[in-house]
Amino acid sequence: MEKFIISKNKDVNEGSESSLTISNGSSTENSVNIGIDASISVGLGGFGASVSTSFSKGTSHTLSTEKTEGKNWSASIGMNTADSAYYNGNVRYYNRGTAPIYHAKPTTSLVLDHGKNAKTLFTVKAKENQEAEVIKPGDSYPKEGLAPISMRNMDDFGSTPMPLSYSQLRDIEKGTPLSLQTDQFAGDYIKVVKGDQSEPRPWTYWLTQIDSSSARIILSDGDTETERRIAARSAEDYENDTKPEVTLGEAIQSTFGIERSDTPTYNGDPIQFIFNKDTAKDIEKQLMNMGDKANLQNVKLKAGMQIMLITNLVFNGSFKYGFGDWEIRDDDYGLRHLRLFENRGPDGENVIGWDYKSTPYEVFGAVSQYLNVIPNKNYKASAWVKTNSSKSIISLEVSGHGGYNPLINGIKRPEHKTDDFEKIEFTFNSGKYNKVIFKLMLWEPYPIDTTNVQATNLECKLAP
Repeated sequence: MEKFIISKNKDVNEGSESSLTISNGSSTENSVNIGIDASISVGLGGFGASVSTSFSKGTSHTLSTEKTEGKNWSASIGMNTADSAYYNGNVRYYNRGTAPIYHAKPTTSLVLDHGKNAKTLFTVKAKENQEAEVIKPGDSYPKEGLAPISMRNMDDFGSTPMPLSYSQLRDIEKGTPLSLQTDQFAGDYIKVVKGDQSEPRPWTYWLTQIDSSSARIILSDGDTETERRIAARSAEDYENDTKPEVTLGEAIQSTFGIERSDTPTYNGDPIQFIFNKDTAKDIEKQLMNMGDKANLQNVKLKAGMQIMLITNLVFNGSFKYGFGDWEIRDDDYGLRHLRLFENRGPDGENVIGWDYKSTPYEVFGAVSQYLNVIPNKNYKASAWVKTNSSKSIISLEVSGHGGYNPLINGIKRPEHKTDDFEKIEFTFNSGKYNKVIFKLMLWEPYPIDTTNVQATNLECKLAP
């Protein structure tokens, strides 16, 4: 979901006087990373691993809003407490697997809030005019650069729009996340044998068999996720299963090219492993049986295992999805100086910052994000920044969750101006914490003649 439009009219169109477009905080939510439980991660922490209590089989895309200014949404569209607003989501389908899918029709739920407070507002299956003829591996429909498709009706005839109550709209306006969750899909595959193609056949009949006979491994670099399935023996009848025996080290080497090592890396970055609870219990038992020779790489892969490999804990560090899950702090007067500038980064990434010719006030802004870490591990935090002012102060800060517990505070960029982006970085130890607050602060003291400050590529990774 890239943005959505709300209107008090059933014909929900962008740009009309009684409609409002919201696209402030679009992000692909990593539901696996949300539920890390420190209490059951202790036995795996020494291996660079943790345990998630919310490993989801589907995908989720969340849009949360920033603090709004001026009229509230209901006033903007002329909505009263007894009225309903109507929803029009602008969506795009992604294929993160290894095979094409033809005639794709996902079933999607619109969910307000998350965790125990989550409420499903409605569930719909893609209509005929929303069907994707084909989506290649790693591609999307519509393709990037083209406008997304509209999802706004619950029936095939376009006569039943998707309603939002006054209270639901107010919750979203206050920042309660609204997400699209895709737990299943309909689509076809085409079998090719010696150059001959079969007729399209439904994926549905194979999905259960794939789930029950393979392990799932996801690689995340903070901005993108790649999922692979590895054929693996059944946990219930492991010794009699005829499938080849595969270790975790062999699996990640064959799928992602990650060489076997006591400290595996991907593109030079150390990997943090996350397992679901059942996978963690099995792996802990295997490691215990290995004794002094315990090695995560030698763990035997079993069908049904759920594994995620993370190289960058910061989600949306290049602001590919706008401000996404970043919490934004304004200055002391409630003014928002931070802006998003597209394609200004060192390699064409989006950047955040400001560009003022003159202002009588100081300029301030900060973004922060909660990160799930492994206790007592060393991490490296970094960002790429540039400024045309020698007075600019750019600071990366990390503190333990729950009160003010600085692990790194006030690490500032050398005070000089530059025409090129420079990387600032530092290391910290997570100590007793399994969750930290990662913050980037930008500040320009007054008086200001001109200031142009930019930052992008925020990262937090396990230190080598």
